[in-house]
Amino acid sequence: MNHYRGKTEDQTGSIISIFELKSPEEADDIADLLVCNRVVIVNYRRMSETDVHDIKTFLKGVLYAKGSIIEINNEVVVYSPDVKEVIEDNKEEPLSLRTQMILKSLKDY
Repeated sequence: MNHYRGKTEDQTGSIISIFELKSPEEADDIADLLVCNRVVIVNYRRMSETDVHDIKTFLKGVLYAKGSIIEINNEVVVYSPDVKEVIEDNKEEPLSLRTQMILKSLKDY
């Protein structure tokens, strides 16, 4: 987990883990967090397209039937277990200001 960038808390006090991956092996750490019902934001900008595809497929399998995936852009993805609610802009409810700021900073990153 060498390239773990940090964590922040959302308004409910839940921890959101943020990763900038450099190797496919780090996907196991993310999967472990998702299984423990943690929201994870991943930045793939330093990885090859093949590795990104493989990791996204793996994490999609981890969340199969119990989570959601929101692609911010080609490089930044939010993975959320079903026990956590992540609502996109222009959907049923607006995101909290803090969440909007986190996602905007990741888009600009």
